[in-house]
Amino acid sequence: MPKTVRIYIQSIDKLNKTMGYLLALMLLVMTVVIFAQIISRYLLGESLSWSEELARFIMVWGVFIGSAIATRYQSLIAVEILPQKLPERFAKWVKLLVYAIIIIFCYYLFSYGIDMVRQVILQKSPAMQISMAIPYSSVPIGTLLIFLNTVVVLFESLWKEEAE
Repeated sequence: MPKTVRIYIQSIDKLNKTMGYLLALMLLVMTVVIFAQIISRYLLGESLSWSEELARFIMVWGVFIGSAIATRYQSLIAVEILPQKLPERFAKWVKLLVYAIIIIFCYYLFSYGIDMVRQVILQKSPAMQISMAIPYSSVPIGTLLIFLNTVVVLFESLWKEEAE
């Protein structure tokens, strides 16, 4: 494996570690906010107007960040019946084709996500009054993270096959 590829993989792994900590913090914040909403609603008789919106936005960001990390460790749900039934050398090509399709999909989703952010940048969320670009930016940023991790998996797959 070339040195530049190893450096790229190590960089993405460090980024994923940071994203994992961020994801844990987001889950903690979401849990506290939802718990505060429950306490506020049932014990104090007042509802927090912003809590459900914040929890929803954190959840969306968390799904994209978690998907990127899961992509790196190949932990996403996948249908493996075709590669399992094919001879090993054909299965390798099917997996490479899948990675290529994911990369192409990421390109289009990233582009579409950027367009969405541009369209909503001046809109404000109903409860928190923040720019809707913040929750919508989870699409291009999350897609970029998924793309970077798919490239890592692709590189490892290519160089693993050469080593064998």
